[in-house]
Amino acid sequence: MINHRLKGGPTEGAALITALLVVLIMVALSVAMITVITSESRLAYANQARIEATYLAEGMVKIGERNIKVALANYRPVPEVVEATLWNRPLSCNIRTVGDQRVEVTSDGLNSIVQPYEISSKVTERRVPVTVSLIGDISIIPVFQYVVYYNEVLEVLPGPNMRLTGRIHSNKDIYFGAEDSSILTLDSNYVRSAGKIYMRRLNEDRLMTGSVDISVRGSDFYELMLTKYQLEPVPSISGMDSSFAGFDANEDGDYEDPGDLMPWGPLSLERWNGSVVTDVHGQKEVAVPQVPTIKRFVFQMGGDYIYDAGSREYIQVSPGAGDYAKGFYHSVAGLVIIDDKAYTNDGTEITDWPDLNEDGNPDNPISEEKLFDGREETRVTVTEINMEILNASGYFPDNGLLYAARTDSSPSDPNGIRVVNGSELAGALTVVSENPIYLWGDYNTVNKQPASFISDAWNILSNSWNDTKTNNSLPTAGDTTINACTITGVVPTVPGSRYSGGFENFPRFHENWDNKVCRLRGSFANFWESEFAQGQWIYGSDNYTAPIRDWDFDSDLLDINNLPPYTPRTVRIIKRVWSER
Repeated sequence: MINHRLKGGPTEGAALITALLVVLIMVALSVAMITVITSESRLAYANQARIEATYLAEGMVKIGERNIKVALANYRPVPEVVEATLWNRPLSCNIRTVGDQRVEVTSDGLNSIVQPYEISSKVTERRVPVTVSLIGDISIIPVFQYVVYYNEVLEVLPGPNMRLTGRIHSNKDIYFGAEDSSILTLDSNYVRSAGKIYMRRLNEDRLMTGSVDISVRGSDFYELMLTKYQLEPVPSISGMDSSFAGFDANEDGDYEDPGDLMPWGPLSLERWNGSVVTDVHGQKEVAVPQVPTIKRFVFQMGGDYIYDAGSREYIQVSPGAGDYAKGFYHSVAGLVIIDDKAYTNDGTEITDWPDLNEDGNPDNPISEEKLFDGREETRVTVTEINMEILNASGYFPDNGLLYAARTDSSPSDPNGIRVVNGSELAGALTVVSENPIYLWGDYNTVNKQPASFISDAWNILSNSWNDTKTNNSLPTAGDTTINACTITGVVPTVPGSRYSGGFENFPRFHENWDNKVCRLRGSFANFWESEFAQGQWIYGSDNYTAPIRDWDFDSDLLDINNLPPYTPRTVRIIKRVWSER
């Protein structure tokens, strides 16, 4: 037998085994590394997907938030679902209330209606789902909480004595003053300007000589805003106002000695204890309430109307085929009156007016009349609405909104709307017009209802008015009382030239009001310039003489249940809690 011996002894076998083990370990490490790289890639991929999904979901929540604000500002239902396209992705968010509505008082003392909402959106990006939610308190602040609210310059410069009670605010400068020996009394601990307050006129370089008396917060006392003449011998530009730089009597570099007066900022805080606040104290503009357009029609691509230049009318076409749509108030009004015709909300013309006095003829509350407007220097045609007949007609607007307009109104022919026999209303009512409104006689004095006017210009005709006024004549007014809020336009002051008439002529007068009382209770705001009634303010002649102005804020408006229908309001989110899962 021949014996064979294998080459390579035990050492060589061990080396082979070791090599195999090394290979196996390297393979294992490679596999592990590949696994780690793959896991990290997947994690990075998932994180990127989560980030993108989060961005999309947050974007949808923001869109939902904007939809809530728009809906509430325009008195529309808040949608339960909002759909939109982001990054070419069709997405949606859900909206729901998550608590009871409540009323809170803001730091400025205004009533705010607060409703908690939850807005949530779920987005799945590359199989990674993300849900973003926002719980926010939506704050609704009605505008009719001021006796005077101006978004532009406010001027209050009356001839006769005048007293105002309630909050006064302007988002720009304020000019206060009174003529001769008259007194303007501001019975208010809320006199705010986001700009300056001056004791002079804007339209001409003339200082005021009358007195301005302002309530001291937390007391029963008043302190004067001293005029330049009342402040003498202390030097000043126009008195104790925003231009006052202080007075250092002994010139020792401070304002702490007898006879010293601090500059306007600290002086006004000390003098009125916070009743008077301007930009130097940090007062900011108050958000302008979102007033929907008072226009009869507005430009809108894909609208339902086209404008025919020949007839100067808007003609309805197939849905989406036009380039105009009804303005907000026109579209939602429970009753619409155009020229001498009335329509229900769905556009049906009303022709079956009842025979209220049983004389065999229908009693139509609408007629066409003419009157001479001295400020506009022309006879204007008005659509007259008899509220007494409308109350009993069965067509008083269920939602409390009446929209009225004339198709023949223009700056050269400022035709408008006249409301008569309105001492009693069948219910809460807001009257809106893109044209001037003339209010004849007592209004809303019997069984008072929440009421307001929103218009191009607001004119008051007294109880004694009788349409006999002509050019160069001035009929005598009679005492008149009106309970209503008003938002209307003005013809602004031109510095160094034309005077707007000021807040004291916020309602336009047309009679001799000497020793007659115009009593107003409500809230009065200006957000725009008059487009149709552009006649300049002129005192005397065949325009008007001033009434005894008994004007005040209607404290009933502090109860949100007493606000007029469709009161404009500011909507904002005041608290947010975000969550992501």
